[in-house]
Amino acid sequence: MKKYSTYIIIFLLLVISYQFVTGKTQQTQLDQLQSDKHRDITYLIYNDYWRTRELDMAVAEALLATTQEDRKKALLLAQNSTKQASPTTSSSIYFQIFQESYPMEKFWRDSSSYLTFLVEKNTGEFSPHQIEQLTEIRERANLISELMRELRVSTEFVQYQLEPREISAYLGEKSLPLSGLQEIGKEDKQFQNYLWARKGYPEPSNLLFQDEPWLGQDQLSAKAKAFMGDLWGHEEQSNVTGAGGSYTHLIGETRQFSPTSANKSTSSFAVNVSVHGGHIISVTTYDYAPDTFDHAYGEMTSEEVQAFAQKMINQWGVVPLELAEEDRGEELTRLVYAPIEGEALNHQKPVIIRINHVIGRLVSFDASLYYLGDQKTVANEIRLDPPTAATYLPKLVTKSAEAKLEITAGKSRGSQYVYTIPVVGLPRVVAIQVNAEHGKLEGIVFE
Repeated sequence: MKKYSTYIIIFLLLVISYQFVTGKTQQTQLDQLQSDKHRDITYLIYNDYWRTRELDMAVAEALLATTQEDRKKALLLAQNSTKQASPTTSSSIYFQIFQESYPMEKFWRDSSSYLTFLVEKNTGEFSPHQIEQLTEIRERANLISELMRELRVSTEFVQYQLEPREISAYLGEKSLPLSGLQEIGKEDKQFQNYLWARKGYPEPSNLLFQDEPWLGQDQLSAKAKAFMGDLWGHEEQSNVTGAGGSYTHLIGETRQFSPTSANKSTSSFAVNVSVHGGHIISVTTYDYAPDTFDHAYGEMTSEEVQAFAQKMINQWGVVPLELAEEDRGEELTRLVYAPIEGEALNHQKPVIIRINHVIGRLVSFDASLYYLGDQKTVANEIRLDPPTAATYLPKLVTKSAEAKLEITAGKSRGSQYVYTIPVVGLPRVVAIQVNAEHGKLEGIVFE
């Protein structure tokens, strides 16, 4: 019995020893992983700290250079600094640290693009506007450098104290002053043309608004705020920032604006504004679930929908528009507004509004076709009066009300003056469109 007790004691001691050794090994491994992570964090922060200082100094050298050779050499060094610091690495630690600091990421990207443009296109002394942009790059780089210096002190001398998520939140908060600043090179027309060419777009030559002034971020933001009115509350309007943009061959570049807080949108509405002239092109909504829709006014009647839409038309305020069509479905109402030009309602220049009448909320506002309609010329003349036009109706239908003169895209080529004549006699056909010049059938309007 004593023999078995001895074996049991020995076995237990071996188990305890094994667990102790294993536990110590695991703790050593954990300590090593933590140490490696700390080293990686320290390195990444030091890298960005140094790159911002290097960028600041290189841009200063470029500004002070007296020869084109020295100027280009300094620009190349500055360009390399932005590429080395730009957060495009696949490092998971890097992503964890910089995931909430979008303004910093955007600064590196925009600065890199502008410096690349100067390296490739600049052949002499900098213009006053280029000097202004390069000086702005230095100021922002200095702000980031100071932020990284503070972080470097915190991480280098306080072992294991700061986790990546803590650093990320800190950077997100501290980099907020960068989020409201205008993009580097945004008002440099040569730079914008360079960007368009890089993306495969032609340089703008026949844009709708090319003769109108190029507006900055603050001016465009103000136009978006004025148009949205109470669709954006006062709190939301306090920080409306650019959130992307697009380019079309006729309208040119547009910027998208939406209220933000801590780099996140606080509204599901985004307004697209043309950079030239600051024209409101459209309002879109993000695909949020219905219970998160903001600014819903409750179920709307047809009259309430029309009043809501008319208010938006008034705030848009380009020209007076008349309601040309209204299509009310189970959930959405689609309203089409068009201008009266001469005596004709011009369907080739529509403004389209979609409203969810079940919850009482804007779904979209689209004025792009209105502006594109300016490019269209009417291909025919008005040679028929309404009674004569009615004589061209097909035999199966009879006129039921007075004809309306309109501009639309009929079967004939291009925009056409047509008479839209209400009719009866054929199920589900409510009107016939007759060419106002020669009486040819141009279209059929169904229920």
